[in-house]
Amino acid sequence: MMCLPEKSRRNIQQLDARCINEARDSVNRAALGDFEMIGAANPLISFVSEAGECNRRVHGPLLLLFDRADVVPPPSLPPVFRLLDQAGSHIVLLATRPGIGGEPLARISQEVVPGDHYDILSLGLYPRAPDWTNFVQLALEAQFGSQLAIVPEEIRNCIMVYARDSTKVAVDLMSHCLADSANRSVTGFIKLLQEFREDYLTAAQATLRTYVDNFGQSIRRIYNRMQKEHKPVTPGVLVTFRQRVQPPLFQILTTFDLFVDAALRSWALCMPDGQRWIPGSRPAQVEIPPLFMWPKDDKPWTSYCPPTSISISVGDLTGHGGPPSPPTIFIAYRMTFERSQQFRQDLEARMRSHPMLSNATFFDGNVPYGAKWPLTIRERISKAHVMVADVQGMRPDILFEIGFAYGLGKALILAFEGHPNAGDIPVWLKGRQIGHYGDGGGLDGIVAGVVTHLSDPEFNRPTRPPQPVPSLVVWLRVLDWNKLFLDQLKTAANREGLDPEVYTDDQLTSENIIRRAASASLLVLSLDGTSMDDLTHYVAGAIVSKPLAGRGSASLPRRVIVLETKPRTFAALSLQKCEDDKDTVDLVNPTQALSAAKRFFDAHKKWSSKVK
Repeated sequence: MMCLPEKSRRNIQQLDARCINEARDSVNRAALGDFEMIGAANPLISFVSEAGECNRRVHGPLLLLFDRADVVPPPSLPPVFRLLDQAGSHIVLLATRPGIGGEPLARISQEVVPGDHYDILSLGLYPRAPDWTNFVQLALEAQFGSQLAIVPEEIRNCIMVYARDSTKVAVDLMSHCLADSANRSVTGFIKLLQEFREDYLTAAQATLRTYVDNFGQSIRRIYNRMQKEHKPVTPGVLVTFRQRVQPPLFQILTTFDLFVDAALRSWALCMPDGQRWIPGSRPAQVEIPPLFMWPKDDKPWTSYCPPTSISISVGDLTGHGGPPSPPTIFIAYRMTFERSQQFRQDLEARMRSHPMLSNATFFDGNVPYGAKWPLTIRERISKAHVMVADVQGMRPDILFEIGFAYGLGKALILAFEGHPNAGDIPVWLKGRQIGHYGDGGGLDGIVAGVVTHLSDPEFNRPTRPPQPVPSLVVWLRVLDWNKLFLDQLKTAANREGLDPEVYTDDQLTSENIIRRAASASLLVLSLDGTSMDDLTHYVAGAIVSKPLAGRGSASLPRRVIVLETKPRTFAALSLQKCEDDKDTVDLVNPTQALSAAKRFFDAHKKWSSKVK
């Protein structure tokens, strides 16, 4: 009760789900000022102290383990950090990656002193020392046991070099080597490292986009300089920063300090050997992970060597000091509904009043006369950092657009007009962040979600989007009127050496099945005016977002065949426009399904011959 604003407290006789829901709704409606006195009272400390004392009398000392503090928004962490100023009735252990907390943690560290109140233990402090490599070896043995013996010693040594201080990278690399024998050869391992390098650079860029436009380009600039001055490039590159800027008045950390913190958290940068990161620290040196400095076409490194030092300016790492591009936010709303129009206006106004979003660019589905409407909208979603969508009523066009954003891996916040009931949200969308815009508190919650995604993309990072599979054919929904044509398609696909996967309505509540459908290079779906049309529009949007499977010259155009007994009856306008542009989609009646599929089969045959 002490953790709730006074207006939200109830005279609870029996704690049950209804009581908790009422308290939650009351807290969501409460003004920010209602929480002011709670922070001063520190109720969490009182609760844990009392719980610890009760536990000590009955069971013994209370041990509290807090894991993954790096995925919690920093402003929520000070009450937990204050627990580190611990009494004798309990012991608190908190685990986090470096860089978490930023200014809130820096401020709390002035009150709760390392060494006096708590200790900091940094794993991987000396990643090139035998103690650490032995520890990583034990971690791999715990995960994979005797299977490690089938991986050549040379590849195992490479994994140790590229993992550096990250057991996660070591486990990921080893699991791929064990899963595919091709990765256990030097040539196959090089390809695996190239994929890992791109994945980790992409993830780092997603985290750092608030501070730098293109982190990958910054790494390339440093690599090119290393090639000129320090041939050959070594696994360790130690960077010393010049021209460190002092923080502004009343601010502990500069934007560059926040950038370094975020880079340390996302493994875009590492602390040098023997140096600990502590809250509020401003490291003058960092190390670039070996995975980023490796010349990706060369033979993998198999051993460590002393790091090579290089001195750079802040601008060398952040793009010559220029500010990053303003954030871009796409708002999908129901243009013919007054309440949704008002939501669009109110949301932008609230965002513009927020200091992090004051210079943001806002896009929606309104397109100037003469512009290509579907292409313009898709281009706007592609450029957006975050998409907010009004899904009240599940409009097909909006579902197609959020499917498009899903296929691109965009941060996505869904909004209902009021507090959504469980039945309002389809099973396949329940894993998404849900907001509401029925009152000011709901709008503020959506704004807070957008700010969190922009300032800390690692928090609640969207699931990696499904990757196109060139030979995957998927048929969604088996209905009475499409069974004959399903049999025809199966026969034709089998002749081409393809095995279609068929999923019924009952199976389409599984996230794995939805991801599988969104990975198809040929997707056949049926629309009949029922609620299942919502999901099919969503999956179609995901495929349209990535119209090609494969890479480079060996790419295969993907196809979506939309079946309706009368074409263009239930298909959203945004889906219909994809056909008008001769872009990925065919809207046909069932009798035309086979000829539409044959065009894909012919393209697949040509693609197969190129690959071979």
